[in-house]
Amino acid sequence: MWQYCSKLREGSGNYLVCGMCDRKLKTTNAWSSSTIINHLKKKHGVSRDTSASQTTLTSRRLRSKATQEGLDVRIVQCIVKDLFPVSLTEKIGFRSLIKYLAPDSNVISRHKIIKAMYMLEEIGKNVVIV
Repeated sequence: MWQYCSKLREGSGNYLVCGMCDRKLKTTNAWSSSTIINHLKKKHGVSRDTSASQTTLTSRRLRSKATQEGLDVRIVQCIVKDLFPVSLTEKIGFRSLIKYLAPDSNVISRHKIIKAMYMLEEIGKNVVIV
């Protein structure tokens, strides 16, 4: 089951983060897997049976290292959902945050964001829905 989650130490607690829905689940100091096993079974239909797990995974993407394209999409969604100005991507603080979260990535330019928004509008795609 460890392939479906990542470990997170926050404050004095240990958490397992579901790779399918990003939910943080409190766990023991010894990183007990029962919490994530129960969550995966109830919320995502993933069981310990390998064949069932593989079937479930074909339709859902596990969380992995951020890709440039994925990061760009998330930035556009953030700007649209929270009504931030497109110029946010040029601010030093925002750029610093993105570099901290994804050191190998580049922050999308405001011109590319505007272009993406026009393209999405033309094809009728709602960028607010994740």
